[in-house]
Amino acid sequence: MNYDVVVIGAGLGGLMSGITAAKEGKKVLIVGKGIGIITIFTGTIDYLGHYPPEGIRPLDSPREGIAELIAKNPDHPYSKVGMNFIEGGVTAFKEAAESGGVKYVGDLDRNFLLPTAVGTIKPTSLLSSSMAAGDLRDEGDVLICGFQGLRDFYPAYMAHNISTLTVEGVELPHFRGRTIDLKLGAGSSGMTSLTLARKFDDPDFLEGVSMALYENVRDGERIATPAVLGLRRGDEVIKYIEKVVKTKIFETPTLPPSVSGYRLYKALEAVVRSLGVKLLLGYEVTTAKVEKDRVLEVTISMGKREMLVGGKAFVLATGGLVGRGIGSSETNLVEPIFGLDVTGPKTRSEWFNKSFFDPAGHPINKVGICVDENLLPMIKNKKPRFVNLFVAGAQLCGYDALKEKSGGGVTISSSYKAGVMASSL
Repeated sequence: MNYDVVVIGAGLGGLMSGITAAKEGKKVLIVGKGIGIITIFTGTIDYLGHYPPEGIRPLDSPREGIAELIAKNPDHPYSKVGMNFIEGGVTAFKEAAESGGVKYVGDLDRNFLLPTAVGTIKPTSLLSSSMAAGDLRDEGDVLICGFQGLRDFYPAYMAHNISTLTVEGVELPHFRGRTIDLKLGAGSSGMTSLTLARKFDDPDFLEGVSMALYENVRDGERIATPAVLGLRRGDEVIKYIEKVVKTKIFETPTLPPSVSGYRLYKALEAVVRSLGVKLLLGYEVTTAKVEKDRVLEVTISMGKREMLVGGKAFVLATGGLVGRGIGSSETNLVEPIFGLDVTGPKTRSEWFNKSFFDPAGHPINKVGICVDENLLPMIKNKKPRFVNLFVAGAQLCGYDALKEKSGGGVTISSSYKAGVMASSL
């Protein structure tokens, strides 16, 4: 079985590469063990929240920060991707998500400032339209509403924490928290976000929640809720509630399982299938057959059976350490399929600095595969190992997504470029 492009990894990066290649008219296969960490996806895409990374104040313009970063750090993934592909990735992602039924807003010119469920402030570039009214620079105080029985969302705790924060040059609104009893009865304690989101498909339930919110909101307030307002049709649910409460309402990311991640995955999956991409989930690519500097085919493990799949080009988007795209032992770090060089600490004792809050971050966070300007994996940073294998997403070396708040942006921009480059062969 042969394809033009074989994408290994079915998370956000793999889906974006597959969609990009399919739109270039290529025959595409996406294969993955699972859907990656998209299940904990917050509904926001961070391109650059802080620069320099140790900076305390959130970055106003991701575009200006990225341009400066590219000029000063040629080894950063954004430097390898380039500004044109970064901008192209923004457009490609928003178009794909919207065509699958989930609208994203924002751009590289301005970071939104959003409240989080633990009461911190998150700078982010793109966000689900269901969160768009949550920018803390907008007018209107904020009523944070939780729902009795929903676990891991505590309005009073969130309101207290965020009320202690300041942002230079920004007058933050006043926050107050309220937990609403939806009278769901016995057995409703400890509900997950997904469980509660499904209930919004019931018109009577939706009307009841809307009236409860109306009775609690004060003049001049916006309403923040956990991201549970419908499993698939969040925008429709929000429009209905806003008509009742006569004010803006927005969702706040919750702890996993993530409704926002579910919505985005289903949207991109729908696009993938509409483009005729073959999607194999639950299967693992175990080995590769190579000839000199070219990958010829990969072996897909299907339980007791194995299948060989050939391709003109391959994209590796299996994630970093968290996604198990990079494995580890006591003595080394490995890329398990192609045996690519992994740049990072030589021993586990070097993974972390002594202080958890060290301003420099931790060496383990920058672990990854170094690539050239075409996203081809390098041998000891000198020359490409393969000419038809492109690396994208969290596997790339040379950046600290946690400190920079750049994980989603690096994944989308590099996956978009990898899809374009793979399609060019």
